[in-house]
Amino acid sequence: ITNLFDDLANIITKYPKIAQEGRFILIPSMNDVGLGSILPRPPLPQYFTNGLRSKVKNVHLASNPCRLRYFSKEIVLGRIDVLSKLRRNCIVSPGNNNMDILDLDMENEDSEEDDVDEMKNPYSRKRTKERHNDKVDNNMDVLIQHSIKTILDQGHLCPIPTQSMPIYWQYDHALRVYPPPDILVLGESTTKRYSEKYEDDVEVMNPGPFHVNYEFLVIKPCDVDDCGNSFVNVEFSQVV
Repeated sequence: ITNLFDDLANIITKYPKIAQEGRFILIPSMNDVGLGSILPRPPLPQYFTNGLRSKVKNVHLASNPCRLRYFSKEIVLGRIDVLSKLRRNCIVSPGNNNMDILDLDMENEDSEEDDVDEMKNPYSRKRTKERHNDKVDNNMDVLIQHSIKTILDQGHLCPIPTQSMPIYWQYDHALRVYPPPDILVLGESTTKRYSEKYEDDVEVMNPGPFHVNYEFLVIKPCDVDDCGNSFVNVEFSQVV
């Protein structure tokens, strides 16, 4: 891991202005070196980042989760795969049972129509796959919204049984999100990128796994529109 941070330092130093004026906040994941699978996680040991901190001016080793203050905006950053753990410990799947039955009936009807279409039209298989992908995306959107609602309604970043995610109780207050922050960034590596606004109050977003499509998240916490109103500007970008 020390060599990886040295490689990161070499990349950053290729851009002197960024190396001198940029601010880098390193948040450990659940798989990084530390105290095992327990929350909250302490910062990364300084030993592993000596080379990076010697070449880059403003490197901050933060805990997981951590809190930032940008003028009047409070930002909470965490690297916790909440959605996957909620699904693993879910007894009743979110959603309406009647709607699930209706969707199942419609899916059966569609599959019969698709079998006939595939015999008549060679392009029907592609259309069927696209419809299936759309349905998977819609189901994932429902799960994401349910996960966000669970976190903010319970006021805790880890609303799951302690058997699945142990918590260091002396620092449990670091996981609380009540009162809710202005921006909540969940670095979930097991789900797609998203940006949702909950109750017209909290901006919740996930940049997604960077190593898959090299996508990242750009946040402007205090952007101003043409009427002079302040809002949170969120943009997804990609390294090409």
